[in-house]
Amino acid sequence: MRTFILLVWRQTCRLVLLQGYQICRQLCLLLIHVRNNSLAAKGLPTSQNPSNNYSAAASSLSTLDVTLEDFYGKGYDDSDRRIPDMTILTKQLGWKPRTSLDELVDSTIQYQHQTYSHAIKKEQLQNW
Repeated sequence: MRTFILLVWRQTCRLVLLQGYQICRQLCLLLIHVRNNSLAAKGLPTSQNPSNNYSAAASSLSTLDVTLEDFYGKGYDDSDRRIPDMTILTKQLGWKPRTSLDELVDSTIQYQHQTYSHAIKKEQLQNW
């Protein structure tokens, strides 16, 4: 069994060809590699153990670089011209939103304030 994992980074898709039994292991290695590289780029220490160097395994992956348009086809990036319409969901699935957009924004802001305001106040006091 062969499986492709699609990785999207900026305007390039990378298809990674993996054998079925390797998917989980290779994906974990890839995520660790991406995480450590992004932390290192920010100058932050990583939790990588030098004796667990998987760069050789990661470099053995077969990849194919294609543009998003080649992969998805023409019109893949026309989201700015699309108009969301909930009537299809309502008609075909009987689904209706239980929360209005205004309620959602209000509850999100309230949650963020309750969750993080004490940390912000503490940091401001320390930096005073």
